[in-house]
Amino acid sequence: MPRKITFLSIIWVSFLVSPDVKAQTQYPGFTNYNWFFGNSTYSIHFNKGIPIYTYIDSVQTTPYGIAGNGVATNQVTGELLFYSDGSTVYDATHRAMPGAVSRPAVTANQGIALSPVPGNDDQYYIFAINGAGDVDFSIVDLSLSGNPPAQFGADNLGDVTIWRQDLPGSAGNNVSEAMVVVPKPVLSSGYWLITQQANSTIYKVMDIGPSGLGSETSFDLLADGAVPFTAAHFGIEPTGNIAVAPKDPNKNIHLLLFNASSGTISYTDQVLNSATSNATAAEAIYDA
Repeated sequence: MPRKITFLSIIWVSFLVSPDVKAQTQYPGFTNYNWFFGNSTYSIHFNKGIPIYTYIDSVQTTPYGIAGNGVATNQVTGELLFYSDGSTVYDATHRAMPGAVSRPAVTANQGIALSPVPGNDDQYYIFAINGAGDVDFSIVDLSLSGNPPAQFGADNLGDVTIWRQDLPGSAGNNVSEAMVVVPKPVLSSGYWLITQQANSTIYKVMDIGPSGLGSETSFDLLADGAVPFTAAHFGIEPTGNIAVAPKDPNKNIHLLLFNASSGTISYTDQVLNSATSNATAAEAIYDA
C-alpha cells in the first residue's frame, strides 16, 4: 500500500514545543500524529478525532537522540512509518533497521529533515547535518523486509539502502543548524531542501525532483538588508513566509519569503527588538 510521509523534525528545547510541528502544519492529514522526543524515552501519540494525546514511556530502552529528530507518519491513517535521530533509523516496531550502522546522533538544533523520494511511494530521504557541519543523506525503502514483522502477514517494515552519504559535489557544505523540506505546489514535481551557510547571509535551496537530488542554488541576501549570523531554526508558513531564528546572540529574527514554485528566496524584514544576549533564549522566544 502506498505510504505518505510527514515532515516532522522534533527539536527538544526544554519542551517549549517542537518547532516544526508548528512550522510545518501546511502538510495535510495526520502528519503530526507521532512525536518522538530527543534525549527522552517518551513519545506522544495524538488521536484521530478531537485533539487528545497520550504519553508513551519506554518505547526506547535508552534516551532517543539529543537534538533534532525526524518522524515519518502516514498522513492518512496516522500510522508510524519510521523515525531517526541520525544515529540509526527505527522502524514502526521501534527496532533499529539493519541497514543503518550506528553513528553519533545529530547535535544540530534542526539537524534532521525528511522527504519522500518523488515518484516512489515507498522510498524516503533522510537529510542529516553531520559533525562537520555538512548535510548528508540516506534513503529508506519501506518495501524491503528489514526486521521481521511483529505479526505474520503484516506489511514490511522497511530498511535503509543508502546511509549517511555526502550530497553530490559541494552541496550542503558548511551549513548552520537550520534545515527544512518544503513541498512544491505539485507534489509529484518534488520538494525543496532549504539550508543556510553558517555565519553568512547566504541561503541555499536544493531541488529534490523525480530524477533525484538536483542542483543547489545559493541566494546572498546581504544587499537586501540581511545581517550575517548562524541560523538555529527555520519556521515556515504555507504562504512561504520564513522566520529565521539566529543562534548568535544580539541578532534579530529575520523574515524571508520563499517561492515554492521557483525555489527562490528573498529577504523581507527583521523582527525589531527580538535580539537577546542569550542565544538559547532567542530560539525559545521564536519556538514558543
